[in-house]
Amino acid sequence: MGKALSVELKPYNITVNVITPAGVETKMAEDLRKWGQQMTVTVPPEEISPAYIFLASDLTKKKYRGRVVELHTICDFLPILKEEFGGKNLVSKELLKLAEEKLKKDQFKVLKSNSDLVNYMVQYKR
Repeated sequence: MGKALSVELKPYNITVNVITPAGVETKMAEDLRKWGQQMTVTVPPEEISPAYIFLASDLTKKKYRGRVVELHTICDFLPILKEEFGGKNLVSKELLKLAEEKLKKDQFKVLKSNSDLVNYMVQYKR
């Protein structure tokens, strides 16, 4: 659906992407845990907000049109990358090379297809 919308809205200069959500830590998530509900791993909203800022910006270029962004997987490995490379100013190719040995195969695949986004999220400062 995202790809179809992207093609349909492209003449109007509207970009459409699909984001697979990560569990967001909210008051509701906290209440559900108190009531015994099993919750997936949750992250604070400030951890995922850079992804939305990036996708709404001019930084996305043509690479992010009609894409499915696996934000839930990015949130799984983002703390590892922030710990390793947080203060460093890396270009995407350097990040990929250094991260290959630190991540699982499926995580590295997501990183590789979203390296610009992940690099932005690692470097993002509030």
